[in-house]
Amino acid sequence: MRRIASIMAALGLITTLLCTGCFSTTAFPIENQVVVKRIVSLKPNITEILFALGVGNQVVGVTTWCNQPIAARALPKVADYLRPFPEQLLAVHPDLVMGSEENSAKNATLQLQKLGLQTAFFSFKTLEDMYQSIQKIGDQVGRPKEAARLVKDMHTQMNKIPKAHDQNALIVVGYRPLIVVGAQTFLGEVLSALGVQNVMGNTPLPYPHLNTETLLKLNPTIIIDITMGTERSQQFWNQFPMLSAVKHNRIISLNMDDFRPGPRLPAAAMQLAKQL
Repeated sequence: MRRIASIMAALGLITTLLCTGCFSTTAFPIENQVVVKRIVSLKPNITEILFALGVGNQVVGVTTWCNQPIAARALPKVADYLRPFPEQLLAVHPDLVMGSEENSAKNATLQLQKLGLQTAFFSFKTLEDMYQSIQKIGDQVGRPKEAARLVKDMHTQMNKIPKAHDQNALIVVGYRPLIVVGAQTFLGEVLSALGVQNVMGNTPLPYPHLNTETLLKLNPTIIIDITMGTERSQQFWNQFPMLSAVKHNRIISLNMDDFRPGPRLPAAAMQLAKQL
């Protein structure tokens, strides 16, 4: 069961990464701000943002994957990574249901709206999208100054990260199929901020699928694996002993949860920088 759950988490992350711009952000106009007291978060990174803004006590429902901060683990589970549980969600009587544009299932969202629930969706495709969405969430919950401070702190932390030189890398987020990170994404931009060249170049695809032939041709010197754990990572990459990163033991396996587009992302980027 644990392995099945892990696979579902990976699929959820990949779906988040692959589905972009599903529908537009719905939010209360600031001039007609509705007082929000009971919030449901449909995404782990949004849960983290809400707690970082100091409104964790107003969060009444989260997903089964909302494991940070620790206080979020005790909250009612009203959704999995991909879809809400209508009965459980209605039971917590939310004023506002928050999700991400990138992977909130449209049909499920429309059903929530038909039930009379107020919804708001935010984009986290790029770093700038993330910063803007944090500010929008802060505006939404009456914490604009806290949101501006959080964004400023995150910028400061990112700017302090030491730069690597003369290195190239491939970020991998899925194995079957092999899904990697393009430059025009928040993860691709993190790599660029670290001074590392993305072997995917300027591909317009945010998360391309690679076949074995293309992987071998790219031959990255570093592989950053944020799939699902060190042991599984090593087993997978042992299939490709001819790759430079495998040959020179330059596979960096990191926890995908740390790379959510939210408050802990700069710390995760710093941890990655230390291993380059």
